[in-house]
Amino acid sequence: MFIYFCPILLWFFNLELNPGIRGIWIRPDSNGNKRIVLTNIIRLLIEPLKNIRMWKIKLWDINIFIFYFCCFLFYMFFEHSYNLIKPNNLTEWNKFYMKIMHL
Repeated sequence: MFIYFCPILLWFFNLELNPGIRGIWIRPDSNGNKRIVLTNIIRLLIEPLKNIRMWKIKLWDINIFIFYFCCFLFYMFFEHSYNLIKPNNLTEWNKFYMKIMHL
């Protein structure tokens, strides 16, 4: 379950830590105190559904759907790579080689 929320949390931190788009959800108020403004995050979540410019390559780093899809592909790639090297998925030749090397 956590794996589904992890890309969203990464996206939140990317919005604040990316030098090109800082200050999306932590902003100074009129007194200069830093405040968390969650409405800006909600607006950015909805904006790709309303504005076609958000799907241009320049804005992919703030598009939650693209970010989530890339995280999903990254996760699937590494999960697949891990499954290929698990000992129970080795070919017969690899098993033979492992047996010889451990003698």
